[in-house]
Amino acid sequence: MGLAFEALEPKHVEFIARQRLYFVGSAPLDAAHHINVSPRSGPLAVVDSRTVAFGDLAGSGAETAAHVLQNGRMTIMLCNIEEGPPCILRLYGCARIALPAEAPAALLAALPSAITSDPGFRCVYVLHLERVQSSCGYSLPVLSFVRDRTILFEKAAQAGVDGMRTYVRTKNAYSIDGLPSIAQLGDGDAPLLRPVRVHGETLKPTLVPKAGFTYSEPATSLFDRLRARLCRVRLERGPGRRGAHAAGAWHGELGPHGAFVLGAIVGATSVVAALRLRK
Repeated sequence: MGLAFEALEPKHVEFIARQRLYFVGSAPLDAAHHINVSPRSGPLAVVDSRTVAFGDLAGSGAETAAHVLQNGRMTIMLCNIEEGPPCILRLYGCARIALPAEAPAALLAALPSAITSDPGFRCVYVLHLERVQSSCGYSLPVLSFVRDRTILFEKAAQAGVDGMRTYVRTKNAYSIDGLPSIAQLGDGDAPLLRPVRVHGETLKPTLVPKAGFTYSEPATSLFDRLRARLCRVRLERGPGRRGAHAAGAWHGELGPHGAFVLGAIVGATSVVAALRLRK
């Protein structure tokens, strides 16, 4: 049976300490925007009976930060999927972001040193609890833990502090819906790239060597992918600063001959489509 609490009780703190995995849910205010759920590896730090916190490492997305910056809403779900009594614990509340340079020493000390010393350490999320709710978890499977993955730590160590700072600036400036995110809170010289919509798909920026920044393509038909490259999309490098036309991006990526062939294919496809309409 589900039970609600105003704050964490000792049994909840013990349960949280045992969990290797938890999930963070957040959502923007616009109903047309996307709800996000992110898996996180434990442990979740319990600051007091009404506050929890966790460290955040750089990744390809920045949805949670964008939603917290907009409205603060967050839900954390922990569930036991290993041996032991089944349980699901949900923590509802209002979150805030603390950058590493701004976070109190006591808060940083409560987090794993592997996270706070990582070159990709982005921030600390602090969740002030408004409701704690437990439920049975009777239908959950029982799994066996094998090991923690270390790939993210290895990649960050290889990139170094400067490399990760550039990565965050270019990859984490906006959510997939275009909301400002974590990169806009820090300093740096790398451009802040804004995602755009092409054919209803949200495209995030990708760094192409020797060709500057371009946008990845949606998983659609060949014709749609070719047409997407020709449509008028601008690379926005932060407020008030606009980059080259998208045509320049695909021209630089394909080269003059490839761009000519691409244009010829699209032109021929358009002619065939027009002839079919006449029939």
